[in-house]
Amino acid sequence: MSLNKKILFVDDEPIYTQVYSQGLEARGHQVEKAENGEEALEKLKSGHFDLLIVDLVMPILSGISFLKKIRHRKIPIIVFTTLEGETDREDAIKYGAKSFIKKGETDVDQLSEIVDDLLSKN
Repeated sequence: MSLNKKILFVDDEPIYTQVYSQGLEARGHQVEKAENGEEALEKLKSGHFDLLIVDLVMPILSGISFLKKIRHRKIPIIVFTTLEGETDREDAIKYGAKSFIKKGETDVDQLSEIVDDLLSKN
């Protein structure tokens, strides 16, 4: 798999975007950040991304609302959230998520492996 893939990390918690983005960048990926779904939509309009990492709980436009708006796109999506409900997981998958990861249970290396796996399939 070629490195230097472009990833959009959508999360309103800077600690997560900072730490995980650094780990992905260390593996050769380019990472752009958005603090909410609305900002992410704008970034998608102006650029190409190979993969999205999306939180579900965000201000302005929630993760599920964001996924509904982009479900026609063929971009691999990882949901990265604190929510645990089965409904949340089902909704995320229904609207295009390929992986559902709970924050605090996945370290940078594990997320990087999931990212690399999804990117190698596309």
